Amino acid sequence: EHMWGFQLQGEDVCPDIVSLGKPIGNGHPVAMVITTKEIAASFENLGVEYFNTYGGNPVSVAIASAVLDVIEQENLQHHAKEVGNYLLNSLRELQSRHPLIGDVRGCGLFVGVELVLDRHTREPATEEAQHLSLRLKEQRVLLSTEGKYGNVLKFKPPMVFTKKNVDNVVDKLNLLLGDIEKARGLSYSLTSLSTALATSADSLAESDSTEPFEDTTSDGELSSASSIDMPENQLLSCY
Repeated sequence: EHMWGFQLQGEDVCPDIVSLGKPIGNGHPVAMVITTKEIAASFENLGVEYFNTYGGNPVSVAIASAVLDVIEQENLQHHAKEVGNYLLNSLRELQSRHPLIGDVRGCGLFVGVELVLDRHTREPATEEAQHLSLRLKEQRVLLSTEGKYGNVLKFKPPMVFTKKNVDNVVDKLNLLLGDIEKARGLSYSLTSLSTALATSADSLAESDSTEPFEDTTSDGELSSASSIDMPENQLLSCY
């Protein structure tokens, strides 16, 4: 949704220097520093010399340029904002059903789900978070944990992630959370459980998880910005 973190503080914030790392290479190792002409000129005026063996590598530059072209041409920033909002809302709706979820926070396609044993004391549910990560991997969904206590599920999928991908992940998470909460005897007084929670986690294996993950545009045609073809032996990454 944003090109740099400072944009979270307002669109009127204009940094003097921006450093870009691995995302701009889309898998190729490349990094860059962007600054104003005035600041760049000041280095030369002060006699400051900087040298990098691989600086300006034509292959890396071409790849980074192509990535920026795709982001612009396929409007992936807007796509990330739209799908990110959908992800955030879907997870917050899940929070209303599961006492294990203490907080849902994020921006764009970068969302954290904090798991707690008690919403009042905020006691971290570290073991449960690790268990969820492993169980999701069994369901072909890669999701890591973060935070001081390792109790925050980190959602950071690729920019081409779709709403259908969101539904797939959230449905699996819903069932697995239900299994854990039943085993722990946690209260469900927040709201009534959906019918999905009455289904055993074994039903995940019988679901449509083997179908390709794809979405369609309004005219029924697949767009490259909104489809991820997922063969049965591949994983859906939310890293």
